Amino acid sequence: MEEELRIFLSESYETLNSLDRELIQLGKNPESEEILRTIHANFQTFLESSKFLHFTKLESLTHIGERLITQLIQSDSEVSGEMITTILKLNMAIREIIFHIDETGKEPPSINNSIIQDVEEVIKKSEAEGMIGDINDVTDIFMAGTPTPGVSSESDLTDRLMNTVVEMIHVREKLFNFRPAVKSYEYSQVIARMSALVSDVYTQVRNSKTQPVGTLVLNLDKIIKDTAKQLGKSVILRIIGKEREVDSKLLEGLRIALVQILHNSVTHGIERTDQRIAHDKSPDGSITIECYQSGELFHAVVSDDGEGLDPDKIRKKLVEKSVLFTEEAAKIPDDEVIHYIFKDGYAGLNDSGGFIGGRPSGMDIAKAKIETMGGRIFLKNSMKGKGVDIHLTLPQVNAIVPVICVNFGKERYAIPKIYLVEIVPMDSESLIKGIEVIQGHSVFVRRGKRYPLIYMKQILRYEDPDMKELPENPLIHIVVLENDGMQFAMVADGVSDMEEAVVRSMSSQLSGIFLFSGATILSDEKPSLILDIGEIQRHYLNSKLVKKIVNFEEIEVDVVPTEIQNNIEPPFLEEFLK
Repeated sequence: MEEELRIFLSESYETLNSLDRELIQLGKNPESEEILRTIHANFQTFLESSKFLHFTKLESLTHIGERLITQLIQSDSEVSGEMITTILKLNMAIREIIFHIDETGKEPPSINNSIIQDVEEVIKKSEAEGMIGDINDVTDIFMAGTPTPGVSSESDLTDRLMNTVVEMIHVREKLFNFRPAVKSYEYSQVIARMSALVSDVYTQVRNSKTQPVGTLVLNLDKIIKDTAKQLGKSVILRIIGKEREVDSKLLEGLRIALVQILHNSVTHGIERTDQRIAHDKSPDGSITIECYQSGELFHAVVSDDGEGLDPDKIRKKLVEKSVLFTEEAAKIPDDEVIHYIFKDGYAGLNDSGGFIGGRPSGMDIAKAKIETMGGRIFLKNSMKGKGVDIHLTLPQVNAIVPVICVNFGKERYAIPKIYLVEIVPMDSESLIKGIEVIQGHSVFVRRGKRYPLIYMKQILRYEDPDMKELPENPLIHIVVLENDGMQFAMVADGVSDMEEAVVRSMSSQLSGIFLFSGATILSDEKPSLILDIGEIQRHYLNSKLVKKIVNFEEIEVDVVPTEIQNNIEPPFLEEFLK
């Protein structure tokens, strides 16, 4: 909590200074919508941070400020001097709360409510003068004026609206299924029009619930440079994909995780300027954050060009931190021990055995934060002397993605279409003839290519209590998938037609299971978990041995595959997803 508060205060001062600068610019250019949107992003940053840290007084001030800026963005009129003065007063009130939190660690016992009344008066006056245009869509309804009674904030209202829109999408899918039976051109036209309207409402509501990553990383550059300066280093931060949208509720947790990763990279990864020059590197270290979206997931890859991870140093620190005994650490191969940076209780230490600045900057903190949001974090790559790549994924909550449904026994799961290569139906006898077992790994051979096989029923430890005996030569489906340049296959008992699914967050009971990236309700109104194809491939098929098998490379006889233990009970979906 102390580390999170330190980060919050550091970014708060930067945000306050940014607000001051933008308000000065707004006075010079009162018609600039771009400046208003930057101010709006600053207020949203405060709002999400205050909610996360339960600073209720700060939340009330930033919420009323966000409401005012939202109205100004929706208006066609210029911003008046009175409004700018009111926002400046609000900014000063926020600054006083930040000062008090910095000094005492908590909010002041009371705040000056007159500033809230002043802002309310400005809002009412602007409404009376007709500054707010006609409200033509659902988005405007929740963005204008006072929130609906009983709803604490616009965020709560948009959540309710999104739930309603998701239900509308499910109804739309059911109506589509009736089209072949009705056989009416007029009916088809009405359905098509209704579908377009639902899609439009969905898009606008979802856009109101997301923010570009660029608003998140406004202050990361300063944090990096301040840390680097203390250590005699020079670091340049590059961000790719600033325009990518993330659910507002995930932004604060993502920020905390990124700060931990960046701090760790600057502290332990990037070398000092003199060291870099001695190793023929550029004097300035480089850290890149690349953000992109794929299927049901948002991805962020943090890469640096530092010295990479040293397995021996990690072993030493694992022993120092009492995470492992010396004998245990010595037995772990280099390519495995580097992943222990995410182990609970492990934190990067400086050379003298203490924390930089007396504060931990462990990757386990970032891991815990990401996983509480249903995401994943892992070490994608590390090369000694070249740097490290850390990969984060988060579910794109409320995103609509095309999926296919696969059956493993009686259980049904969704797979995003983006991973699908082909579906090969065949009887079990034909499958057996097409399987090779190499060093304990099953591969499906087709058209001269090898596809590593994944048996999800074994991974899920699925058992059908009603099945007394196996059917003779049953029909099965080989679902060929591709992720991160590797093609592999799953053995499924059945495959359903493709449909559009809305990604929803999973219950806390399932969020810790790496097999699933989210949940959804399908067109038959039954729940289904979405398989995390990337994590499944990374856990079961990411070994050097499997890659050699796929590429028809020569395999040493003494290579012994690691046995994988699957201790995941079959989930009862209806109960978990209520």
